[in-house]
Amino acid sequence: MLKAVIFDFGDTLILTDRFNYEHCLKRLFQSLEADGIKLPYEDAVRVYFEVRDKTYEETERSLREIKFCNRIVETLKRFSYSLDDSHPIIIRAAEAFSDAFVDFMRMEKNTYGLLEKLSLKYKLGMISNFAYAPAVHKTLTRFNLTKFFATLIISGEFGWRKPSPKIFRKALHDLRIKAEESVFVGDSLVADIVGARKVGMKAIWLKRRENKRLENIEADLKPNEIIQNLESLPEYLNRLQLAHGNLNL
Repeated sequence: MLKAVIFDFGDTLILTDRFNYEHCLKRLFQSLEADGIKLPYEDAVRVYFEVRDKTYEETERSLREIKFCNRIVETLKRFSYSLDDSHPIIIRAAEAFSDAFVDFMRMEKNTYGLLEKLSLKYKLGMISNFAYAPAVHKTLTRFNLTKFFATLIISGEFGWRKPSPKIFRKALHDLRIKAEESVFVGDSLVADIVGARKVGMKAIWLKRRENKRLENIEADLKPNEIIQNLESLPEYLNRLQLAHGNLNL
């Protein structure tokens, strides 16, 4: 019996296709300048992306999350500034980036109603790979979605990223359910689907923009269902429920 539906954040419930990275970085460096740290912009952007890409390599290898503020700290070190990641200047710069990020986010018109309906039948949760957790919280608040989730796990707070089993098991523990009683819905084949399946969860792949193919995925790690949009999710949840002899939504 399915008792819980757990969602990914970006490009599953919240669409990021209008995100403008350059604009958000400008806000970040403007915040630093307002605090007396003026950097040559083009050089600072280049260094920032060097730091970010190195961070991505490290997190992909270890699945340990490196907080977003660390990118700012490491960027500033290259310009002979030494601040720790909890310094108010660093936090203000991260917030400037985050606030601009939130403004670019959008949600499909039927998503709120879908979560409202599902919350009457299931426990709902969210697991997000996001290095700066406040941006996720603010986005959910903007769209009035926080109230639907019994657990909300963000890698920037938890310390581990999908597809680490640790972050999925944390959600299962919070919801007090077994893996086989849950289904994960996400758009990333590896991080979301394979990660969830490895801990015994069912998984529905929301295939929006990702073009990865299933041929190289082991049979028992493939998605239970594939959908093209969230509107069809209740139908596919019904299929999974019926497979276990349960009633429709």
